[in-house]
Amino acid sequence: MRIAALDQETANVAGVTVPVLTGLRFESPQIDFFETPAWLEDAIAALSELTRLRVERRVLERQKELLGEELRITAQRVNLFEKVMIPRAEDSIRIIRIALGDAQTAAVARAKLAKGKGAELLSGVAGA
Repeated sequence: MRIAALDQETANVAGVTVPVLTGLRFESPQIDFFETPAWLEDAIAALSELTRLRVERRVLERQKELLGEELRITAQRVNLFEKVMIPRAEDSIRIIRIALGDAQTAAVARAKLAKGKGAELLSGVAGA
């Protein structure tokens, strides 16, 4: 008994392309019912089922490997963002807020100085 055809397709599971077993065909052995024992047909059916289950197990193990690798990569990305990128961004946001606050304070101070100088000029012109 030999495998005549192994039909596989691919499916997308959580963004990962994995193989999916769609069919398995065996070559039918020529059985001479007069020369072989009566249990041979049942044995061939049992072996065919066993072989199908083994092939299906291999395909499922490959799916598990692919999904496990994607899970590992995703976990690394999550850790990168949680432990590195987000703290850096928060620190940068804090520094930007401080700089904006300083710039706003400086702008208010410049406006008060300009207003005071403008008032001096007006009072100096009016007093002359």
